[in-house]
Amino acid sequence: MAKINKKMLLACWSVNNPYWIINQAYHIPLRNIFKEVVNFDPQEEIYKYGKKIMNQKFLNLLKKEKPDYIHLFLVWDEFYPETFIKIKEILPNVKVTHWNGDDDIKFENYTIPYSPAIDYQFISQLQFTKRYDSYNMPWFDLLGADTNKFRPLNIKKKYDVVFVGTPKGDRLKYMRYLLKKKVNFTLAGAGWDDYPEFKKYYIGKIPDEKFIELINQTKISLCFSQNFFSVPHVLERSLAVNACKSFALTEYVEGYFSKFTEGKDFASFKNEEELYEKINYYLKNEKEREKIAQKAFESVTKKFSNQKLLSDAYNAIEKDKRPMHGTTSLKYMNEKPIYLDKNDFKKGTNHIKNKVANSKYICFKKKGYELAKYRDYFQVYTMELINKPVSICDSMLTSQLIGDYASLSLHYAYNYLPKKDISYVYDNIDISQIMVRKDYFIKNIDKFYQFYKRVHSIDKSNTFFISMPLIKSRKIKRIPIHNSDHILFPHFELNLVVLRNQKRLFRDSYIYKLIFYSLFVNPQILKYIITNSLRRTKNAHLVKVSNFFTKFFN
Repeated sequence: MAKINKKMLLACWSVNNPYWIINQAYHIPLRNIFKEVVNFDPQEEIYKYGKKIMNQKFLNLLKKEKPDYIHLFLVWDEFYPETFIKIKEILPNVKVTHWNGDDDIKFENYTIPYSPAIDYQFISQLQFTKRYDSYNMPWFDLLGADTNKFRPLNIKKKYDVVFVGTPKGDRLKYMRYLLKKKVNFTLAGAGWDDYPEFKKYYIGKIPDEKFIELINQTKISLCFSQNFFSVPHVLERSLAVNACKSFALTEYVEGYFSKFTEGKDFASFKNEEELYEKINYYLKNEKEREKIAQKAFESVTKKFSNQKLLSDAYNAIEKDKRPMHGTTSLKYMNEKPIYLDKNDFKKGTNHIKNKVANSKYICFKKKGYELAKYRDYFQVYTMELINKPVSICDSMLTSQLIGDYASLSLHYAYNYLPKKDISYVYDNIDISQIMVRKDYFIKNIDKFYQFYKRVHSIDKSNTFFISMPLIKSRKIKRIPIHNSDHILFPHFELNLVVLRNQKRLFRDSYIYKLIFYSLFVNPQILKYIITNSLRRTKNAHLVKVSNFFTKFFN
C-alpha cells in the first residue's frame, strides 16, 4: 500500500530507544506508513528538564513541525490539561491518536477523562470495544505483534516449558504449583531470584534477542494474563510467541477470543489443574502442538501484525469524514458547574436550591485548594459519559517552598489497597475534589455539608474516580508508606532526577528545601524516600535499611 503523504509526530515514552517496545512497535511501522515521522520522547525530556519545560517543548515542536497526525502514549499526568487544549488551538485540523493498553484497570478513571483530547483510540483490551462504542469514542484494534522483531529462527527445541516475566499477579502461584507437580520448566526475567525454591530453574534476566531465541527453542511458552493488580489483562506476549511460530499456552482472558479459536490457533488454561493437564497433553502430542503453532503464526503474520493493524487504521482515518472527536468534545466547555462554599450551607436549603437551579453539576470551594486549568471541562465531560452521580478527581500536593511534590491516585488506592488501609483514601479526599449531579446533591445536602469536615464514606455504585490531578492542595495529608507502588506518584523524586541529570543536585536549593520540608512540615515525604526510594536501589545495604524502616513505620 502506498505511503500516506503526511507528517506524523510520534510522542511516546522511550520512542527513541531502539530496545524499547514503543520504538519497535510504532516507529518502524509508522515510518513505512507516513511520508515523514518526527519523534518526541516525553520521558527523555521530562527527566532532562522537568514537567513544565517538557510541556512547553512539546507545544513548540507542534508550532515548528505542524504535523498532520499526533500519536500519543500517555503514562500518567505528564501533560498538563491545558496542553491538550492548546493542541487544537495550535493545529485545529491535526488528528490525535492514542494507544490504550490498560483499559482493564484504567478505563473509567483514566481513558475516559483524557478522551476529549483524543480523536481516535487504539486499544488492546478488546473486551472493551462495546464500551468505547457506547461512549461514541472512535477506536481501532491494536492487539498485534511486532513481526519485524519477533520471527521464526528455525532452531532446535531444547526447553519443554518456559516462562519469561516477573512474579507479579498470579504467576507465583502457578509456578509453585508446577514446581510441586515436578514439571520441567525454565524461568527468566526479573524478580525470581527473590524466591530460593526456583533457584535451579532460573536463568536470570535476558535481553530481547535472547528472548526471541529462547522462545524459538521452547516447546511450550507460558503466557499469564494478570497484571500487577491481579486483574485479567490481555497481553501481546502470546502474539509475540505466535510470531516466532512457537506454541503459546495462555491464561484465559476474554479479549483473545475475538481473534483466535481454542484448539485451532490458540490454547488456554483457566486454573492450575488445567494448566498442568495441557502442559502434559501438548508435550506428548507434538504434531497437534506444532499444527496450532503454525496456524497461530499464519493468523498473526497475515492479519495481526502491528504493521498491518496500524496501516489499516490510518488509511481508514484518512477516509473518515466524521467530525473529529477532540473537536466535538469542546462543546462541554460551555457546561459550567455551580460552586458552593460553607457559607451557602449555613444559609439553608432554600438558598442552595435557588443557587443551583440552573446548573447540572455542583462543585465546592474550600480554602487551601486551587483549581487546575480546565478542571470543569475535563470533569464535566467525564460526568456526561459515565452514568454515576458523583466523581472525585485526584489532587496535586503542593507548597510554596517546594512546589508540586506528590499526587495520589485515589482510584488505585481505593480499589487496590488492603481494606485495613482504606483510611488513607478518606484522608486524601477533600470536598473540593468532588463534582456531583444536581438531583443527587439536592437529595443529600446534609451529607455534602458533613464532607466539609471529612469525606467519611464512598458508595462505589454511584461514585467514580478521575485519575487527573485537577485540584492543587496545600493540605498536609497522610501518604501510604506500604503498598504505594502505582498509587503514589512522588514528583519530588522526578525533580531530584532532573537536577541529578543536570549535575545540579547539590548546587540547587531544591534538595535542601525538600529536606527542610520533610523534617519540619511533612514527614511523610521523608518516610517515602527511606522506605520506597531506597528499596529501588541496587545497593543491598540500602535495601536492608529500607526494609527495616518500612516495618518500623508500619
